[in-house]
Amino acid sequence: MTPPAPFATLAILALGTCRMAWRERWPLGLLGLLVAGWLLALLAEPVSLTGSTQASPLLAGFWLRLASLFELALLVILTISRERQQRLLELLLALPYPRSTLFWGRLLGFHLLALAAATLCGLLMLPLLPWPVALAWSITLACELLILTTIALVLTLAIRQPTLAMTTTAGFYLLARALPAIRLMADDPGQGLPAWVGDGLNGALTGLAWLLPDLERFTVSHWLAYGNVTWESLGAMLLETALQVLLWSAIGLVDLARKPM
Repeated sequence: MTPPAPFATLAILALGTCRMAWRERWPLGLLGLLVAGWLLALLAEPVSLTGSTQASPLLAGFWLRLASLFELALLVILTISRERQQRLLELLLALPYPRSTLFWGRLLGFHLLALAAATLCGLLMLPLLPWPVALAWSITLACELLILTTIALVLTLAIRQPTLAMTTTAGFYLLARALPAIRLMADDPGQGLPAWVGDGLNGALTGLAWLLPDLERFTVSHWLAYGNVTWESLGAMLLETALQVLLWSAIGLVDLARKPM
């Protein structure tokens, strides 16, 4: 029998990843978690002491972003960890295909799920926001989900323990979110640090800034509060998303090539 072409193999792996998520009832769990938080956010406006109309969009956006990020990272880590425990990952690596095919196929499947999650979050935000704001916010959320999914896949393939992989993924995400604020604090001359310590710290933070995405610019909260979307920034976010996915994919492919059969 002639083996399928590489692009057909990618499609099979991607669809298999989506089917696996459906068999595990992951979409239903995600939908239930998102809708529950969305309904709770709707109650924030009537009970708000200030009578602000911005409470519901802000709380709903915060919950939808946090829940979708957590659910996707958990799905990636548990899927790869289960394949490793069932020896399925070793079987896939032993097939007469480049290991990059396995990596890209799995990543494509998880990215399709990330786009579906971002679309669902955007639809839930439509009753709370004008549609251009909801569209821009959901696009930035999709970019954030694509980056986190790639990082989670790379770290899970490199780390065998699921708990440690989840902790490391969360640590990378929180560091990427807080890195601009950390760099501002490090640049404060009032810290009183020796010059060589400050230079070394700034060099390390600059290196991390090249490795990690600037997630502070994604899913901006003031878009939800005031609706002043800066469409010009979306191009830079899309470019940064593509570069981060390629960078972390290259790291994952190098690590995957070093693994024994």
